[in-house]
Amino acid sequence: MQLKLENNLKKPMKNNPLSISVCMIVKNEEENLAQCLLAIQNHVDEIIVVDTGSSDDTVNIAKKFGARVYHFLWNDDFSAARNFAIQQASKEWVFNLDADHIFGFEPGFSLRRFIRESGHHGLMIDERSYFSSTEYERLDRLLLFENHHGFKYEGIIHEHPLKSIKEYASRKNTPGPFESIRGCWLNHAGHMDVQKKLPRNLSLLQVATKKEPHNFHYKFKFLLTLKGLQDPQFAGELLNTVYNVEKSNPPLTEAIVGIWGMFGEWVILGQNAESLERFYEGARVINEKTKWNDIRLVWPYVKISIIQKKYGKAINDLKKCIQQGIAPSHVAIRAEERISPVFQLLKLINSHRPALDFVQQIEKLPDLLSKTALDIETVLHFIGLHDKGLFDSIYHLLNEKQKENITALKKHKKNNLAISENRPFISLCMIVKNEETNLKRCLNSVKNIVDEIIIVDTGSDDKTIEVAKTFNAKVLEYEWNDSFSDARNLALGHATGKWILHLDADEELHRSSIDRLKEKLKASAADGINVIIRNHQPQEDLVSFLDENQVRLFLNKKNYRYRNKVHEQIIPSIAGNSGKFEESDIIVNHYGYQANNEQRAQRNFNLLKEELQESPQDAYLLFKMGETYKALKQWDKAAEFLTKALSNPQGSITNEIKEVIYLRLGQIALAKDNQKEAQEYVLACLRFNGKNAMAKYILALTMMYSNETEKGMKLFLELKATQQIHGLDLSEIDILLEVFNNVQPTEKVLN
Repeated sequence: MQLKLENNLKKPMKNNPLSISVCMIVKNEEENLAQCLLAIQNHVDEIIVVDTGSSDDTVNIAKKFGARVYHFLWNDDFSAARNFAIQQASKEWVFNLDADHIFGFEPGFSLRRFIRESGHHGLMIDERSYFSSTEYERLDRLLLFENHHGFKYEGIIHEHPLKSIKEYASRKNTPGPFESIRGCWLNHAGHMDVQKKLPRNLSLLQVATKKEPHNFHYKFKFLLTLKGLQDPQFAGELLNTVYNVEKSNPPLTEAIVGIWGMFGEWVILGQNAESLERFYEGARVINEKTKWNDIRLVWPYVKISIIQKKYGKAINDLKKCIQQGIAPSHVAIRAEERISPVFQLLKLINSHRPALDFVQQIEKLPDLLSKTALDIETVLHFIGLHDKGLFDSIYHLLNEKQKENITALKKHKKNNLAISENRPFISLCMIVKNEETNLKRCLNSVKNIVDEIIIVDTGSDDKTIEVAKTFNAKVLEYEWNDSFSDARNLALGHATGKWILHLDADEELHRSSIDRLKEKLKASAADGINVIIRNHQPQEDLVSFLDENQVRLFLNKKNYRYRNKVHEQIIPSIAGNSGKFEESDIIVNHYGYQANNEQRAQRNFNLLKEELQESPQDAYLLFKMGETYKALKQWDKAAEFLTKALSNPQGSITNEIKEVIYLRLGQIALAKDNQKEAQEYVLACLRFNGKNAMAKYILALTMMYSNETEKGMKLFLELKATQQIHGLDLSEIDILLEVFNNVQPTEKVLN
């Protein structure tokens, strides 16, 4: 039998389509995973997801996309998990993604075709980590490579497969093992959360550096993490690492360049004269070896030359770095950091060289920039923003074509700014099913203040979609999967506005709030805003409405996504990303409780039961189950779950929810003719909100039952005087007394 030593997969025939496996390791990625898989699913043939211990809905989401899911016992080793994922792949190439990656591509791009035509063992893909809507840091990462049994990741953290692929290419005499893939990229949504990962990374890197004390890749990442955490150990660890580099004289690697560049920035920032020459000499030697191709090390070296007034040396060294492309493609550098060396070079030449040198440099500027991925127009636009005098000096030396290009670029930038400023301000996001009778009322209430309407329809067979389209809504048809969060998050994924407004079809924006809403958002510095949900009650109730607070307005950010299959919440993801909240007097009318809601309660009951099996101690779910039992008129079960929620065994419930729970328990106790207990509960409710009208009403009833008639009547009169605010129907106190004398209050207080 012939053994295959080099590749465990057969090469495809020339005309057969090339096959790709996506390999991922995940944990608790329910907020990101669906968007990631939705973007990549049509470009690959197989999805491998290795879960390292999720406690949310990550695994179920993966399975909905047809992924093969494997469970891996986490051992603090990213490479071990990545290599396990690769071992499960059966296709010819593997594409290693994180859940917070979103695959993007130009029109007409084919990933399979590009791979087939590349002729390389691996492909670097452009990862874009955004700092704003337009500014991002680019990094070429080797995430795509042949499914070869010898290609594997190394490193327990900040893992990569470079070494094994390079060694294979060397054995095979492959001239270039990698190339950069063109026409596609990865948007890195998790970059904004990087600060939260640093403590975890620190503990892993401490283990790694202890295990391999001479591994300078780990040392460099360890220093970056300490710096990011502003850890006071940073300076000591940096100097110790520099000493070890000098002592051991290791082979020159990416990590050594990074460590020495970090050392230089520390020297300059601290004006540490003792270490200045030490850095300067080491940097000179490393820069000579690397051919001055990495601005991270060249930049502090040049700054010191400028401090020492060695302007000629600074000019020559900057010029060499720019001619080499400023930085390798796999080094993450923001656009401003890439342009700054060119800006500094031109400033130095203009200030410290003869005028003829400056003229000649401007003439040769396109050649100087040829390897930098920069163009003269972009550079000059940047200079114009930062140094008007230098810009004017350069502009007078340009030819007419260059001047036209710069004028066009200015106009383009201005138009882009206008587009950015004219970005939709409010996106209305809704999920609906068979809401033709309600939807028009809802959309009419906001049609003049929202900029776009995103509606996810979960299976309407009436005229709901037709109604939505008359308001120019973007309608997304969605197969219902028993998860309200999934449906809501689909709508969020298509919204382009700065703010999200969440409404249901049986709601409308209160007339008094229409003019105030936009002004509230423009003035707000919050991420999420509470509005007043005015729950209108059945006509036979003594109270016409009950108010509660909910976050229905929030910033449109990728990390802000709903959680829970039913009674979905946006608050946990906003709070989990350090978002800020504020209150408002915006009112949303909700009419869903005016009709019998037992059918909806039964549907919610089934979904909540599933969720509570997974999270039996979740306080919010316990509260919602109590509310559901109340809607089903199962009072004892309602009281049981509401009481459990108050103990708050897991998670967090707000004071507003506690107010509602105590009110509900008071209603139930009164219905069971337990006056003393009812009074205790509503007094607890009033401690959270002294204006709760229904609690005051129940308190008045219990007072009258307890022979405190005078106090009860005083409270009734107070409620009557303010009934326009709270909605209690107390227009006739005599009628109320008749009800009190002749009818048990069960039905009145429970609805």
